Amino acid sequence: MQNRNGIDRRVRLGLGTGHVILGIGLAVVPLAALRARYLPVDLTLGVVATVLAGSGAALLCGLRRAPLFARVSAAVALVAGLAFTTALVWTAAYLKGIYGDLGRGASAFFTLLVFTVLPYLVVYPVLALVLLRPAAAPATTAGGTAAPPAAAPGPDVKADAPGPAVEAGAEPGAAEKDGRRPA
Repeated sequence: MQNRNGIDRRVRLGLGTGHVILGIGLAVVPLAALRARYLPVDLTLGVVATVLAGSGAALLCGLRRAPLFARVSAAVALVAGLAFTTALVWTAAYLKGIYGDLGRGASAFFTLLVFTVLPYLVVYPVLALVLLRPAAAPATTAGGTAAPPAAAPGPDVKADAPGPAVEAGAEPGAAEKDGRRPA
């Protein structure tokens, strides 16, 4: 069942709950687990967590602009997730190449960290963007009204009836009589 903002109720509740849980998780877990404070990391985490939790609350409340807000928050989370994943992969490659055996162990740790972050900050936002994509608007005519859907040919149309490729003055079976195919 669709509501006034055009999203199925189950999708709206599921994504709203997911956005709120992910937003709270991004606010609490890394900020509590990381003792060292670094402003660019803390600011990015704070913005992504706030936007995700806010859009999740808007989806749960069923606001009219909630799908747009949720798409924006999913895009922000996706960009942040791709940047973070790229930084982790580069770090793993650097450590493995520079420090040899010690770097191989650190590289394995960063690789595990990439696979931990990937579902939450890359896969989930992509799934949210797919589920929240806007519906295709109907085509409009010059007067601004919706164009009627194209009618399928009825049962009275014959398969050998002349189509638009046959010239206006030609007979219906003329192409078959002289062996040439119509253009």
